[in-house]
Amino acid sequence: MSSGFVDQKEACAAGERVTTSYVGLLRAARNPGKTAIGEWSVGDAATHTAQVFEMYAQAATGDASFPVTSSGTLNEYWAGRLRDEPERDPAGAADRIEAAATTIWPAYGAMSGDEIVEWYGGVKVPAYTPPSIIVTEALVHGYDIAHAEDLPWTLDSDIARISVRGLFPLLPQYVNEAAARDVSITYELSLRGGPLAYFTFADGALSVGHAAPGPVDCKLSVDPATYLLVGYGRIGQWGPTLTGKVVAYGRKPWLGLKLGKLIATP
Repeated sequence: MSSGFVDQKEACAAGERVTTSYVGLLRAARNPGKTAIGEWSVGDAATHTAQVFEMYAQAATGDASFPVTSSGTLNEYWAGRLRDEPERDPAGAADRIEAAATTIWPAYGAMSGDEIVEWYGGVKVPAYTPPSIIVTEALVHGYDIAHAEDLPWTLDSDIARISVRGLFPLLPQYVNEAAARDVSITYELSLRGGPLAYFTFADGALSVGHAAPGPVDCKLSVDPATYLLVGYGRIGQWGPTLTGKVVAYGRKPWLGLKLGKLIATP
């Protein structure tokens, strides 16, 4: 077991399961031109995820490094990649994803969760973070495509928890500095069914740990799949709050609403 937030083998096992489900979803898609999310069509989302899988397959084996110098330019980079590739066939994307997956999961599965690898812009992350990113991409864009195509898509709570926790080492790179300036807050986060994590904001920076460095201001108990969808802007937070899927309590429960403004989506 890694000393980090996610076990390496569990992250890769979750990735294999999600890959199988996502490939099946793409092969069932029949409307590549239909809007999936924002300006992206079903075909756009499918091609984008194929590009992501292929890039991580190369990075996992050391055949290529990530060609982005800053995490802040990621959206611009992927938009450019999509413009450069006209193919929008979901079934073709499924074939590409399956091919990349035969490299990705054995390569990352052979690593230890304590091993450090390089991510975009030279940022160093645990080896479980790239698999968790891939899982998140498939889960979220699977949600987009399934809704557009009126197809079933299950967000398994255990897999969603792995994907979210695996991103924790990246979150300090995504602090909204303007919102976090002069803020001093510690959150206790429970993704239901998993261990606690603590987010501490101080002097415009964020640290994420297994133990609180001091008094906890706000405690959050959240359904993992709901946290993923809220965090990536697929659903609002008021509905989950009213239905108990997001619960804030502790000394300053009103700070629960502030967390999403302090961190941008990775």
